[in-house]
Parts: sequence; structure tokens; C-alpha cells
Amino acid sequence: LNTAYLLSDIKNFGYQMFNGICDETTTTNIPTTIKDGTTSLMVISTPTAVRDFEAYGKCTLMVEVFVKSKARGIEDIQKMRTLQKAIFDKIDAFTRTDTNPYFIQYDPNLFYSDYDEKMGFHVSINFFDITIHKL
Repeated sequence: LNTAYLLSDIKNFGYQMFNGICDETTTTNIPTTIKDGTTSLMVISTPTAVRDFEAYGKCTLMVEVFVKSKARGIEDIQKMRTLQKAIFDKIDAFTRTDTNPYFIQYDPNLFYSDYDEKMGFHVSINFFDITIHKL
């Protein structure tokens, strides 16, 4: 077992990379309760297993960004754009080190938008390719 392939470590990598962009960040599910005043939250997960290619592994990191709607369910496009840009800026600035086995890449075609009527939040669902270099 290559410990770099542990999904919990990959989620933690995503958490460390993106924590602080939104008001709240979690690596579990969407919280059942949200603190008063929260206008954005992020859920980081690994929806796929790691595929082992001998010298490296690959998996997907899913980053869901939730932004509180304006009145009458109107999307806060500017806030969503700011948060998405912060995610891509972090990825662009990321440099793999000798002690960090992960590479992260994005495809601008792999994201989806949705609306959670119950919560009153719009969501951007982003998928990133994680390549794990065997150290």
C-alpha cells in the first residue's frame, strides 16, 4: 500500500490548499446546519478511488463552492466569480515539492452549476485531476 494513495490524505491536501477561501470549509458532506452570517462554504471530497499506474496514481478531487443567494434566489455572480478565481489562482501558484507527492490540474470544462433551493445557496461543482507521484 502506497500511503500517498490514502483518500483521507488527498482530501487533507485539498483542505490545506483551499481552506480560507470560503467562510467555512469541510471535507465531509454539506453541513446540516450553517452558522448565521455564513455566505459561502466549501465541501472538498474525493469521489473516485485512486487508479494505480505503477509509477504514479490518479484520482479526482471535487470542490463544491456554495454561495448564498441574493433576494428571491438570484445568484450572487460576483461573489461566486471571486471564489472560483481564488481557487484557480491557488492552483496556478501551487508548486509541487519533494515532500509533497501531489500535482493538481484543472480542466475549465469540468465544472457544473446548481442551486440548492432548501439552503438558498448556488453551487459550483469543480473537478480537479490529482496525480500522485510515488515518493
